[in-house]
Amino acid sequence: MLTVLEFISLLRSDTVIHEGEDISSCEIITEIFTNGNCGNLALLLTKVFSGTLHSIKDKDHIIAKINGEYYDITGKLKDIDESSLEQVTEEWLYENDFVHNYSFPDRGPCV
Repeated sequence: MLTVLEFISLLRSDTVIHEGEDISSCEIITEIFTNGNCGNLALLLTKVFSGTLHSIKDKDHIIAKINGEYYDITGKLKDIDESSLEQVTEEWLYENDFVHNYSFPDRGPCV
């Protein structure tokens, strides 16, 4: 069974080298899941690893809590001020538009 960090690393495609060239999609995936799809990723992580969803109140960012640790696309989050978090539900994510598609036309090129 994969760990949460291994799962995130696979999703980001960290350091994929092909014929001597780094062709990883890490920058693109990180851009997508930090600018519009953080709710999608947190929801995925909580469904795969049985966690809870949390909103960082002043940052419009959704993270997952799994086994007492917090995660987003960047990995395990450190120094989280739990007073800035609000536990939310899947329904709350949909009602507050945190589960939607990344918009390339709105955001422009990722790299």
